[in-house]
Amino acid sequence: MPARKAPGPDGFTAEFLRACWPAVRQDFIAVFQQLYELRGCGFSCLNQALLMLLPKRADARGLGDYRPISLIHLVAKIFAKVLSLRLAPKLNDLVSTSQNTFIPGRSLHDNFVLVRQSARLLHQLGAPCVLLKLDLTRAFDSISWPLLFDILRCYGFGTRFLGWLAILLSSASTKVIMNGEPGPPIWHRQGLRQGDPMSPQLFVLTMDTLGRLLRRATELRILQQLHPQRPIPSVSLYADDVVLFCHPTLGDTSAVRSILQLFGRAYGLHVNFLKSSATLIRGDAEDAAPALDLLGCPMVEMPITYLGIPLTLRDPLLPSFNP
Repeated sequence: MPARKAPGPDGFTAEFLRACWPAVRQDFIAVFQQLYELRGCGFSCLNQALLMLLPKRADARGLGDYRPISLIHLVAKIFAKVLSLRLAPKLNDLVSTSQNTFIPGRSLHDNFVLVRQSARLLHQLGAPCVLLKLDLTRAFDSISWPLLFDILRCYGFGTRFLGWLAILLSSASTKVIMNGEPGPPIWHRQGLRQGDPMSPQLFVLTMDTLGRLLRRATELRILQQLHPQRPIPSVSLYADDVVLFCHPTLGDTSAVRSILQLFGRAYGLHVNFLKSSATLIRGDAEDAAPALDLLGCPMVEMPITYLGIPLTLRDPLLPSFNP
């Protein structure tokens, strides 16, 4: 763990633990023994976080000019870190190759290359197709806990691991620091806490179900295959950045919207179609307009930016990489 990060100006750092481990060792062993036995009573006192607002710019005035950061108690963070270290080696086998974030051995560039090659191949084959770049609203904050545990059971997680996770989530609370003083606790009932080592891994597992849902819809012929003879990946997931390929027809866009709305109601992860975009790869814009209007996404043309990199159907020109 980072040595010098602390939950507040008077919090203990990981560096302190390394230096004073002989003195605090028995206390930590006692805490972990109770957690191992699924006795989480009183753990809420050690699972509090302090919420601070960091200015995004020097002349910050409104609330939108600040970025919240969660400072988590060291004991809870170590407990979450232990669980995340157990989970990390399993993620590569659990999560499909369309999702590459927070997984050892996978890279952001894998997603970019996947989307670029799929777009170029669809353009070469001449099949009418649209690239949907979807924006999820407050992704980390809105995940439904009951559905999260259902997902983990389907993946094969055991009762004890789910019990540890339940203690970690249900005992969590946050205090907002105003003028240097923490306010009353806000108890969590949904979502994942940013700064928790487990949160990115749980979020990846939840988002992977969206990719599985879309692939299942294609298998059941609810969505058309992108090409009748070429197996072209239709979805790319990088954390909450979702790219989806589909046909610009009323049937496909109606099915996509229904699937995304179902996913949003079940998991709490809703797509903001006004902040999403649609890019036509092949086909006539006037013919595709009724189907795309059904989604409510603004139309944009290539080149577009995906994961911070210029995405085009041809090799990008040098000016595309200017700051």
